[in-house]
Amino acid sequence: MLLHPVVVTATGNWPQDLVARLLPRWSQRLRVASRVLEFAKGPPSVGWAHAIGTLLQEQRIGELVREGFQVAPTIDVVWLAPSHAPELKAELEDLESQRDGPLFSGREVRIHVLLLLPSVFPIGQGEPARAQANIERLRPDRAAYPPLRVWPISLRNRADLHLRDANELAPLVQHFVEALICTDLPVHPTLGRDWAGVGLCRMAVARPARESIAARLASVLIKKSLAPVVVPSLPACPVHPASIQAVDPPPRPERRSCHELPEWKVANPWQEFRESVREQYRRSVAQTVSHTERLLGNEAVEHALQSGVPAVRALRKRLEQELQTAQAQLNEATAPFDEAFQVQGLRAYLESLREAANREDSTLLGWSREQIENVDRALESCDIEAFLQRDPEAQEAEEKIQEAQSHFRRIDQEWKRTLAPPEDAQQPAAAGQRGTLRRWFDRGAKWVWETLRDLFLPPTVAENDEDAERRKQLCERAWKQVQSAYDAGSKVTDRSTYWLERWAEFRLRRAYRDALVRAIERCETTERLAKQLREAAVRRQSPGLTLQFHVSEPTLQRALHEGAENLIRDGALRALNKDQLPSLKRRIAQEAGRLAAQVKTAPLSELVDPDSWRAALEIAAPRAMIAHRPDQLAFTCVIGHASPPPGLGVQYQLPHWLTEDTEALVFRFVCPVLPEDLLPEEPRIDGIRVEPLMPRTAVGGEASILQRDSLRPNPLLEQAFDE
Repeated sequence: MLLHPVVVTATGNWPQDLVARLLPRWSQRLRVASRVLEFAKGPPSVGWAHAIGTLLQEQRIGELVREGFQVAPTIDVVWLAPSHAPELKAELEDLESQRDGPLFSGREVRIHVLLLLPSVFPIGQGEPARAQANIERLRPDRAAYPPLRVWPISLRNRADLHLRDANELAPLVQHFVEALICTDLPVHPTLGRDWAGVGLCRMAVARPARESIAARLASVLIKKSLAPVVVPSLPACPVHPASIQAVDPPPRPERRSCHELPEWKVANPWQEFRESVREQYRRSVAQTVSHTERLLGNEAVEHALQSGVPAVRALRKRLEQELQTAQAQLNEATAPFDEAFQVQGLRAYLESLREAANREDSTLLGWSREQIENVDRALESCDIEAFLQRDPEAQEAEEKIQEAQSHFRRIDQEWKRTLAPPEDAQQPAAAGQRGTLRRWFDRGAKWVWETLRDLFLPPTVAENDEDAERRKQLCERAWKQVQSAYDAGSKVTDRSTYWLERWAEFRLRRAYRDALVRAIERCETTERLAKQLREAAVRRQSPGLTLQFHVSEPTLQRALHEGAENLIRDGALRALNKDQLPSLKRRIAQEAGRLAAQVKTAPLSELVDPDSWRAALEIAAPRAMIAHRPDQLAFTCVIGHASPPPGLGVQYQLPHWLTEDTEALVFRFVCPVLPEDLLPEEPRIDGIRVEPLMPRTAVGGEASILQRDSLRPNPLLEQAFDE
């Protein structure tokens, strides 16, 4: 393989930055051939001389020859310079001063000046004049030495196509240098200084970039489902709390003696029992609520994400349907409490005002809210007493208890007044502490004796029959009131249990409704995050001067769906349920990198068609608005794994160094060019393109080779023919 040594130099900040960015690419693409490439920094007498000396080191060239390469004796210098650069004049003068100096002594040096025209960069006042002066200095001159060719470069090409900015010129500089090194491009200056036009289009099979695949993978992922979307079943709302531990009710008090009145506390042992039952309900309801919230919370969404985001959407719709039913059931469960507080209908009234955004009758509105808040406070704190106070049956039972207690007090007073022994008033006060202890002992012994006597022996004859009968009557009446109070307390307890059961149902239905609301919000959050995932994906713009041939859509779609299925199976979507969007993005990027490396690409020759060739020729038109002249020669060179069809005016297809079958370079040249051939870069208003499109059809069965670069619009001639 014949290699042509090339020195690249640049004038100005942007050209130097561009060359610095291209050096790693040249090393990667040219591989061994990059050894005949050097970068020169500084004026020709210093920078060029040093670069040429480094390039032609004996050991460097000798190693290339040993490896089977041939090195051409000529040296090409590619000089990238803005036409308005202040230092360009001095460097041109320095170059001219080396005419008879050691820089060119005994060497064949050919210089290619890629001259960036003023339209490439925003320029300030005075710079257009400087650019014009530099262009005049570079006018064609057959007597100039060394041979130099000026290539004017603009963002607008001869086909009137525009680049976005100067950075899109990078492929032209990159591949122009590569072609000079590795091919025999017929574009070198041979005598003096002249001008020519050059344009490029790189045709390449674009292996999908990881960013592009990540963007499309995210879009596929949020639509992908591992199985047909099935509306998930939801757990039913529990109506009764689970695992209520039974509490034995207090036994009904029975009379055992008529010699002593019973204590009143045995009449109503229900308060403690009700507190115990209430606590049991609270604990059981709390456990059931927790279980329900867990089933309808993150677990439901996470289970749906195991199938894909569409399952989350189906779950949300199912939850919304269930929410309507749950709200109606909650309203029914709330109705008994509203009726107890006599505020039935106020909730619907407030809801209607809220929906209508009506603020009329603020007094009634405030009163209604206050009444509803009273009910809600009692429900929130499980204040069963508040509902018992408004329960007619419970209040009737409470009245019976109060009435029985009042009767019991009167019986107790009568007992103490008529049957109780005197309070030892006859005992002398001087007996002291010893007498007091003796009285307590005698009183206890007497009570034990009377109790045992009443149980096992008939009344003694010594007891007064009238007192005994009186004692028996009072005792029976007292026990009757105690048992009546017990029965009434049992009724209150039944009503308390009733309200507890209603409260438990309300609490469970409200928890179920709230869990549905939270689950819907969780689904909406998950869907919103999934949407952000798609919108946040980065898409890379197509590079300038490049005609890309992408992987076939069916192939890429299969790879994307495979990647989406892998992500779902691996549980990557669980990150949405945990609000960990960055984590999911990283996982998608990893999968996109794997797909980008594994996706199969077809050879360029199988993808390019005549229409693609025509588009490539449009893009590759010389990169300047160059007027057409009859004496100009226009030709096209193709480098790479693509054969242009006949009829497209391609004159040269050169051997190439490209190892992959996914790339081809299309160069278009025109020469000679004069500085006055550069047309003003202003939008055309007559609708006539500087360079007409290539014909799309062949004539006579064979494609005719048209020298379209020699065609020029001639309005006067067309008008004559029309007449």
